[in-house]
Amino acid sequence: FSSRVIEGEFPDFEKIIPGKALYKVSVDKHELGQAIRLASVFARESGNIVKLNLKKNVLQVKAESASSGKQVTDVEVSVYTEEKKTDLEIAYNYKFLEDFLKVVEGESLDIELTNPNSPGKFIDPTDPKFLHLIMSIRVQG
Repeated sequence: FSSRVIEGEFPDFEKIIPGKALYKVSVDKHELGQAIRLASVFARESGNIVKLNLKKNVLQVKAESASSGKQVTDVEVSVYTEEKKTDLEIAYNYKFLEDFLKVVEGESLDIELTNPNSPGKFIDPTDPKFLHLIMSIRVQG
């Protein structure tokens, strides 16, 4: 085992971490995982994209395939927001969501969202030092 110290100026990584979240979502890890797995079957043909559509107390996990159709699964969530409307649709690569779900130790997880074009903060409540950022995907329509 060997290592080497790299000298130089590094970008400020804290600039890419979103500030105050407009939406804070708490969801059961197993229910979300099952919804992601169901959607992944359809997402494989469309660039691995799944859409998360946040409603009042429901997170819809959606994926579409031109040849197979579409899959929509509703997952009950707790949403905390100061916004007047809770509707928010944001798209992610389902593989990144699955990677996060594999390492969450608790039974639930928290998601902090700002807008469809900002990364989402995925948090394991059992480990306050653990933070997982997933960049959203911009989709048309």
